[in-house]
Amino acid sequence: VLLNNIADNICLNDYPVLFFCYDDDRTELRHRTFARFSKQSIETFNKRTATNLRQIYQLPEIKKIMSLKYVVQQMIHVEKWCDLINQIKHKHGKPPVIFIDYLRKLRTEKSTFDERLRIDDILSKLTEIAKNNNTPVIAISELGRDSYKAGQRLSMASFKESGTIEYDASWLGILGAVDEDGKLKENWDTIIEQDGNVDLIIFKAKRGTGSTGKVSLKVNKETMTVSDRPVE
Repeated sequence: VLLNNIADNICLNDYPVLFFCYDDDRTELRHRTFARFSKQSIETFNKRTATNLRQIYQLPEIKKIMSLKYVVQQMIHVEKWCDLINQIKHKHGKPPVIFIDYLRKLRTEKSTFDERLRIDDILSKLTEIAKNNNTPVIAISELGRDSYKAGQRLSMASFKESGTIEYDASWLGILGAVDEDGKLKENWDTIIEQDGNVDLIIFKAKRGTGSTGKVSLKVNKETMTVSDRPVE
């Protein structure tokens, strides 16, 4: 939800978005956007019971997002992304901001059985794409397995099983439900699922990407919105 909201906000600021989506369906992303700007429940779109789709399509925000947001679901080797980027750049006069959901599902032309080396190769090519096109690349990545245990303190070490991501990335953040000491709460996944309370812990922010620290967020799963949560 958060990633889709960020992508939509970028479109509303007149920048194209190239969204590589391998975890959710393209239609699901569209429905989340519809729910957010129409203030209707996501279920009315998922169950095809919404009755005012024509009016929703005419909302200024929806029209702009649909004209600037490109969603890719077929698997394309990272080396061939430049063709898509150049097409969008030619059409809109600027390169797209790239979103990836999620990192480990990407593929390159290089074949290896070592997962760490494979992720390193992907990260190297994504860094090259970002630099050559002067555009952000935003990717979701999973953590090391032990990092999901209740009571575990989230830190930069949580990224250790994700290749060199902690070194190559300009910005790193983890979503979770943590206490004041930065440790995952008991039943943290239930807290997020039922209450929508989630914390964004920013561990690394360089090159003008913001500051580190914790941001308390509230996710409304009905209308697919994310807002600041008052500090407890």
